[in-house]
Amino acid sequence: MYYPKSKIIANQYTAGEELVYLNTYIFYQGYYYVVADGRIYTGKNPNDGISKELQAIPTGKQRNTDNAEVSTLNIQDLTEAEPSKLDYDDIRLNKGIENPFTSLIEPKYSLPNTNYPSFIRYFAKRTNGSVFIEINKDTYNKLASKDRLYNWPAYTVFTLPWTTAQASRSEIEAINTGIVYSTERSQKLYGLSQYITNYTEFAIPSL
Repeated sequence: MYYPKSKIIANQYTAGEELVYLNTYIFYQGYYYVVADGRIYTGKNPNDGISKELQAIPTGKQRNTDNAEVSTLNIQDLTEAEPSKLDYDDIRLNKGIENPFTSLIEPKYSLPNTNYPSFIRYFAKRTNGSVFIEINKDTYNKLASKDRLYNWPAYTVFTLPWTTAQASRSEIEAINTGIVYSTERSQKLYGLSQYITNYTEFAIPSL
């Protein structure tokens, strides 16, 4: 099966204490790579010779290196032990391997969760342009906290308090207009006032 480079963690090395050959359970020492579906193979990458599939040793069943005669793992050891913690995403996290750009999550438009008389709206702006997108709170928090699964370097995130009630339509429009233009200037979010044009959106004005 073909895997793009973005779905492969290459050039990993084991000293012979955490991997065995699939089915034979003979301990493996050397380079290996992991693909996105969690499978592990011999070699530095798919182009490094004929790859053979490996299996991670379950927790608590690592090889006893003091006993040179122990070269295989008992099948019963594999079934009785806790699952291995060797995982594609864990390897990236533990070894500080950045997610490739092609696999990072991009924010998507979300209809805001409205409330009355006001609520917070969440937005992301492309850092290299004037593209704005309204997002939900969860996506905002992930981008703001630099979640490794998200393409956070490409975006600036910000919030807007949004008035929806307890004022006349003209008052609501004036309040929200002022907030948008003030935020645009103070945070240098040029183009925000062109992205948001309906300043009484979601409003229920007082009579």
